[in-house]
Amino acid sequence: MDAYLRKMERRIANMGRMMHQLGVPALDGRSDKALQVGAAARRCAFCRWSEECERWLAAPTDKPNAYRTFCPNAETFDRLSA
Repeated sequence: MDAYLRKMERRIANMGRMMHQLGVPALDGRSDKALQVGAAARRCAFCRWSEECERWLAAPTDKPNAYRTFCPNAETFDRLSA
């Protein structure tokens, strides 16, 4: 179970890093956008692309739009950062 929880924690940490990298602003918990972030967190927690995510986060400026090819939250993050 510990390995499973570590994997989930890593994925959620990736989400925070991804949001920061993409310029998604901090959201007020009362915001209607908070529901979108909650749904995104669930997608991140069970994402099968976490290795690709970590590789992109290690060097996002190499291919700045590459996250759109693997991230199930790409559209959500793009919408929230606009």
